[in-house]
Amino acid sequence: MSFLEIIEIRSHNAGHERLRQTLIQFAQEINAMMGDVSVRVFARKQVPSDFSVHIEHPHGSNVNGSSHVGSQLLSELRGKGLINRTLWIQEI
Repeated sequence: MSFLEIIEIRSHNAGHERLRQTLIQFAQEINAMMGDVSVRVFARKQVPSDFSVHIEHPHGSNVNGSSHVGSQLLSELRGKGLINRTLWIQEI
């Protein structure tokens, strides 16, 4: 079964463009380094300071808490806004 780790951030409006660039760079680096983990960045429609980062872990992963990639991202986001993290398990 695969896992989807979702990290949402409601950032400060003033620095959202810089945060957007940081998230995109983070996703590109992880995607280039780790072939088995997929990271995608979404911006909320009509609320440019809200972001959602989806980290998909492969079939057979055992993610019980925050993954290493998720922990790295949470560390980067500290102090940049309100953060919510959820873990989803693929059913089918």
